[in-house]
Amino acid sequence: MSCRYSVHRWGLGIALMISAWVGASLTGTVGYHLVQRNLSLAQLWLEIAFFFVGALFVAGGVTNAIFESTHARWMIVTGCLVIVPGAWIQRSRSVALKDSWATIRADYESYEATWFTIRGAVGVDDAVARLENELRAALGDSATVADAVGRRAKATRRPCQAVDDLAVLFGQACKLNAYYQLAVAHWTTGLKTAVVAHAPVKRRARAVEKLWRSYRGDARHVIDLVRASITFSSFDDMVQCVRQIRADPRAAVVHFKNRFLDAYDAKSTAGYRNASLSVVLVDAVTSSLGVESHVCELQLGIAEVEAVKHGLGSSGSGHQRYITFRNLRAI
Repeated sequence: MSCRYSVHRWGLGIALMISAWVGASLTGTVGYHLVQRNLSLAQLWLEIAFFFVGALFVAGGVTNAIFESTHARWMIVTGCLVIVPGAWIQRSRSVALKDSWATIRADYESYEATWFTIRGAVGVDDAVARLENELRAALGDSATVADAVGRRAKATRRPCQAVDDLAVLFGQACKLNAYYQLAVAHWTTGLKTAVVAHAPVKRRARAVEKLWRSYRGDARHVIDLVRASITFSSFDDMVQCVRQIRADPRAAVVHFKNRFLDAYDAKSTAGYRNASLSVVLVDAVTSSLGVESHVCELQLGIAEVEAVKHGLGSSGSGHQRYITFRNLRAI
């Protein structure tokens, strides 16, 4: 009996040490997300913590029952009580995610109706396929210096900056932004339907928010501090723009997302569709500024979709709904 009791004590001690370590890790993770205002992720990890502790108490109670301990009953009851708030948090998270979708459902349907009309036009499917081919070709290696520099940025699963300090990246962005906007204007030369929307450097508050929500503090993945967008009335002009980017020896495309493809799930962007490119500029100017490896963003949109976007956001309500949707989903 004494040997059996000794094994029981050793097993209980080890279990307590492991549970304390895991519990501390979960608590730290919850606190981390609360500090970063990621309430959805904080709720998720808090839910995991409650379920873990509750399951631990129940397992301990069952173990004590096997060893005929008097503590078995209260441990099982305590474990069940701890699981209850975990279940409540899980339920509240599920409701919040449903509410986030309800917030932008009407906007999503407006975008989808517009996209359905666009898709019905003759030649659009072929144009989207040609756009995809051009974007894929733009990722191909070439002999230019820009591609050599860009190869490092696209060596990982997703593109990344050369440095991981957000303050340094903002400094680079301020140096590069004006020159990048000129380059974007150059890529639309001869394209009559192209409308360029120049943008300032991304707001610091949003960059910090995205840094922690999406990239867990890894600033290398913040690749949209310098950005611009071009709106086209036809996919033919959009395809030609990508060709002109490819023809520019100082430019290298290191990543792209083609949200016009059928395979793309537009629910993740509330129905909005465009093509997004990550680009580096390498020439004497950017090299002299020390920003030749800084990854920039270029968004290519189609006029009808952009009109819906501006129509929904004309009073600010459309954009506010998307912010609510984004915050509830912590993206």
